[in-house]
Amino acid sequence: MNIFTNENYIKDQLKSARRLQLIGVVLLIIAFVISCPISLGLNLPPLVIVLAYPFLLVGFPLLTLGNNRLRRLRSIPRADLQINNELKGLNNKYSLHHYVSLDGKIIKHLLVSPAGLLVLESRDTTGKITCASGPKGDQWRVRVGIFEQISGSRPPLGNPSRELCEALEQAKGLLESINKPAVEARGLIVFTRQEDLEVEGCSYPVVPLAETKSAVRQILTDLGSGPGEPSGVAGLLTSEDRRRLNARLAPERPPVAAKPTPAARSR
Repeated sequence: MNIFTNENYIKDQLKSARRLQLIGVVLLIIAFVISCPISLGLNLPPLVIVLAYPFLLVGFPLLTLGNNRLRRLRSIPRADLQINNELKGLNNKYSLHHYVSLDGKIIKHLLVSPAGLLVLESRDTTGKITCASGPKGDQWRVRVGIFEQISGSRPPLGNPSRELCEALEQAKGLLESINKPAVEARGLIVFTRQEDLEVEGCSYPVVPLAETKSAVRQILTDLGSGPGEPSGVAGLLTSEDRRRLNARLAPERPPVAAKPTPAARSR
């Protein structure tokens, strides 16, 4: 299996966490500077005291949020590496792309196969996680404390179904761009750190990390032998199609400076 990872996405996540830390520290310093004369016993107008509170109330949560995000990024095993390990054994006809940037949006994990595309939406959320279908789509819930929600000490759950649906639309647009609109794109939601999941009528299959490989193999089998499969190469990705997709999806590599030739060095 060919594996491509957009490392710039990981770097951007780290930069974002550090930026939150920095903003939080700056706001706390401003609050301290404003309140410092008060702590020294100086009589200041009440308005000055009031001005310190917004900086304190905003700065402390931002600093905590940045610290927790940075801690998670450094301590929690990366989802792409975990999925790579689970899908070992697929041959070179398959290519797995992580954190693909398309039209300003990110597809977390995209598997290119001869039978079609498989989009994986990963979550490292822990806790009691439930998904139930409703009139407004899938409703996801995770039971966490109020402090954990405010501080960001646990990874957010969001709505994996909604994000997977958006990623699938991007994947289908990608197929149309190479004149393969008949090829299917399917989705799978993977929880990398939570084994117990309560799923009732969710729009997409949901599995823990340990069941990822069997779920992927089943979806790939369905893609290749489903009753609605179009006939001929119109419903498949040829080696040329996969080459074009991989070339488009692979992250750009920074240019490498050319080494001077012996003649150039001697000048």
